[in-house]
Amino acid sequence: MKQSFNYSLFIAVKSMFLLFEDIEIRLAGGVLRGRVEVRMPGNKWGTVCDDHFDLRDAHVVCRMLNHTEAVGYFRAATYYPVVSASVDIWLDNLKCRGTENSLMECRHRGWGENNCGHYEDVGVICKNDSILSTPNGRLNNQTAIERKF
Repeated sequence: MKQSFNYSLFIAVKSMFLLFEDIEIRLAGGVLRGRVEVRMPGNKWGTVCDDHFDLRDAHVVCRMLNHTEAVGYFRAATYYPVVSASVDIWLDNLKCRGTENSLMECRHRGWGENNCGHYEDVGVICKNDSILSTPNGRLNNQTAIERKF
């Protein structure tokens, strides 16, 4: 009996594993608010474009950082300096359902594929029920702002 190899199934399974590769995430600018930056382990940090970005995507970002939920998102260049053109934009056209545990589970244009400039980098505002602000606005319970998945 001749055995056959289903190449299309192999490609689909291989793609599925690549899709769920580990990424690291952080907020540049603060613990609960900042520009979203991501990277594959061992690679350099890059940003996320705001094309199609919405609150569902922001919820996934905040969940990845162990925060309770997202309360907003914004164009990072409005509040933070635009990063150098030498910094990569790693994710664009994110389309999350809001229930994912990682941005890599969301639909997107492809790692490193984008049609954005850094003036379109996205920022998020997260809420964390275990972090309390003091009257002067400083946090009295610091949490990690960088997390590996």
